[in-house]
Amino acid sequence: MARINKVHSSNTVSLEEFVSRVKEKIDISNALSLTDLSEDIQALSNNKEFLIDIINRDLENYHKGFMQNMYSVQSCILHTFDHLPLTLRFNLWPTLPKDLRRRAMLAKVLSYFDCHDHNFSFLTCNYFGPGYVTDLYNYNSDGVHGYIGEKIPAEPLGTYTLNDETVITFISKSDFHVQYPPASLSSSINLMLTEKNGHLIDQYYFDPKSSCITGYVGSESSKRVNCIKYAKYIFNSRTKELLYKIAETSKCVRTKLTSLEVLDDMSFDSDYICNLLKENKRNNIIKTSNLYKKYFFQ
Repeated sequence: MARINKVHSSNTVSLEEFVSRVKEKIDISNALSLTDLSEDIQALSNNKEFLIDIINRDLENYHKGFMQNMYSVQSCILHTFDHLPLTLRFNLWPTLPKDLRRRAMLAKVLSYFDCHDHNFSFLTCNYFGPGYVTDLYNYNSDGVHGYIGEKIPAEPLGTYTLNDETVITFISKSDFHVQYPPASLSSSINLMLTEKNGHLIDQYYFDPKSSCITGYVGSESSKRVNCIKYAKYIFNSRTKELLYKIAETSKCVRTKLTSLEVLDDMSFDSDYICNLLKENKRNNIIKTSNLYKKYFFQ
């Protein structure tokens, strides 16, 4: 369950000191231990020079032909923790433009208004601006299959603003939240803890009114599925062999199903597809798929 922590402190730390504190306090087997770093991440946020130093360093590195941190239009990686599954990230949260087309596109990119969960845990605090507003929900992932339309009881936890005195701990596959654009440009810092095989875990879009899964967030697992879908249009005999192997061995049900769907589009051995569907029919992602219905209900 998400933890809302109120931190009233003007203390500051350097990035190096923060990294040292993380290594000292974190228990990577217990995501809730992120909460123990609430005052520390707030102290880092109070340091308004460290991010400028990182950007200036990378601008200097640009002239040398490389940049140390990975940047996107909305976020950048500030630090990785050697062999620990931890990442420190900076995010920008802009307001939405008045133009309706651009407004819809940007809202989609930033997942504004879309209730979703995460396949990683993280501790987050505000860095500048008024901060975004979020509705929080708790759910129990035990027994969740992850198919679209599946009902998941979710408990509303309230509405919060990630302002200068609020630190929130989000727990992987435990919390849904709806994020709303801030009143003015804002930013946040996230300390992210990735689970073992986290790349195999799907993130869900969720409708709080119907308590149903409505889709999948474009996370790493979805990108893997999209790669398989490309093979439907560009392939040779080796492609079919690889899809065959993925369908048989993948631990990710969506990956297995997508491989079978593409093989079906390629007119691959229908008996093989049918048998593999039978072997996995107890999984509701398989059982509710159009491919399963095609083979057993038409």
